[in-house]
Amino acid sequence: MTNNDLLRRLRYALNLNGETIAGLCALGGHDIKPIDVLKLLKKEEEPGFAACDDQFLRNFIRGLTLGDRSS
Repeated sequence: MTNNDLLRRLRYALNLNGETIAGLCALGGHDIKPIDVLKLLKKEEEPGFAACDDQFLRNFIRGLTLGDRSS
């Protein structure tokens, strides 16, 4: 399973959209535009695909935990 697969599964499980994922990443310390998040959610064979690196995934998960604490 790749980081992109994990990000896609978390997106579906938590019912998140690109803007929400970008906001959570900002909470975790990584600024990204929602349009760039959509590139990470594409499948590898689709045009415009971008690989999700470990640092992005760590910041996203950190943002999830920080966002959960603030609500």
